[in-house]
Amino acid sequence: DISHLLKKDEVLTDEMLKVEYTTPKTILKKRLHPSFMSIPDLKSSNFEDKLY
Repeated sequence: DISHLLKKDEVLTDEMLKVEYTTPKTILKKRLHPSFMSIPDLKSSNFEDKLY
């Protein structure tokens, strides 16, 4: 479940995920892609700040 990674009003369907991961990306997009960023600690006091 990745719901904790989404903003409160954000929705991500299976179809949207498939498109995201199957669409070819430029080198710049690969570098900026959030999957390369570390996942913030859920128990951290500043979790919301680090998430966005």
